[in-house]
Amino acid sequence: MRRSVIVTVGVCLAFFVCLSAAVSASSPSGEIVYRQNFTDVSSLTSAGVAEGTRNTASSEVTLSKGMLTMGDPLGDRTFALLPFYNCYSDYTVRFSFSFTEAVRQSGYVALMLTNRGDAPDNITSVKIRADGECEGFSSLSPRLVHALKKGEKINVTVPVSGGVLDRITVCADGISETLAIDNIVNVVEGTVGFCVRNVRVQISEIAVIEGVGYENETGIYTETSTWTDDMPYMSPAAFARGGVSLCSEPMVMAAEAEAPVTGDASVAVVAITLSALVSSVLIFRRKRYA
Repeated sequence: MRRSVIVTVGVCLAFFVCLSAAVSASSPSGEIVYRQNFTDVSSLTSAGVAEGTRNTASSEVTLSKGMLTMGDPLGDRTFALLPFYNCYSDYTVRFSFSFTEAVRQSGYVALMLTNRGDAPDNITSVKIRADGECEGFSSLSPRLVHALKKGEKINVTVPVSGGVLDRITVCADGISETLAIDNIVNVVEGTVGFCVRNVRVQISEIAVIEGVGYENETGIYTETSTWTDDMPYMSPAAFARGGVSLCSEPMVMAAEAEAPVTGDASVAVVAITLSALVSSVLIFRRKRYA
């Protein structure tokens, strides 16, 4: 009797271990799930970029020389909403930008990790000011501050692990610095975008990558953007190109966030399930006829 129980428990444990491994294998860390290089589109429409309804008549959201250009000479906030609904809990966002003109040194560009609505509101963001301050994070070195003020290209990497933001990495002028956040922030689901105030900014690229701490970026979007002039944005974007979920529809985001088990992973799950069933039957028969 004791031996039968041990065998049954062992089979069940093996099943759950293999099932977990199979599910993990279906969603490899490091896969780019959304990427927009603005050299790949000639219009905001092709990229699916929308202006926030709070934008004023003087706000500028345009494509210029392969860059998403944003700003307002009067200093009001300017919003650009991207066609990606972020429903991941472990992911990394990277983007590249440069300041071209500062109305005030306190002007900023903010990566909106999540926001709601067309206005928008309920915003969780990473804010970088023209004077070199990364609001809520530790300080940049004088060399990186100088690069910001000179209008050099700045690369920012924002990892979110378990729905928590605790650091960012800023790169420019051949150096890279990781800044710790003063107080960790819980990041909920929502739409990705940018907000600019008191400064003019050019954004060259943004990408959302599944997972944190990955070695290499993978997937079909390593070589191309999600939306291009040849494959322009279509609304609603509730489909996956090449098997990659865009999480673009909030109403179905739960189903899209959990990728189905496919390929070799499915084979492993089926094999383990059959083994468990066969073992259970043998144990039952042995007990019955003992």
